Amino acid sequence: GADYLVNERALVGLSFHYDYMSDPTDEDAELTGNGWLAGPYASFEIGQGVFLDANLLYGGSSNDIDTGIFTGTFDTTRWMADVKLTGEWQLDETTVLTPKLRAVYFNEE
Repeated sequence: GADYLVNERALVGLSFHYDYMSDPTDEDAELTGNGWLAGPYASFEIGQGVFLDANLLYGGSSNDIDTGIFTGTFDTTRWMADVKLTGEWQLDETTVLTPKLRAVYFNEE
């Protein structure tokens, strides 16, 4: 990926992810595939040391299946959204707030 620091509190970018899998389902069957996801991401410092990160990714996969009886191919479409709040916020000399919140949505059809 590549990103750009907008200012000292904001970063935006684009990312690309590639995956390969091989899943032998039993002695005579095999499923293989190549997949990808791409899209924008951003990171914002919303308080000193506290960050909100977000990704919105779109992609797909191309897959082959061989059961020993038949072979075939199928493609998929993927969507992924990921939002995360993390960090360490010093409220006073003895109190530190460490938020951790994450929501992920993934769909593949």
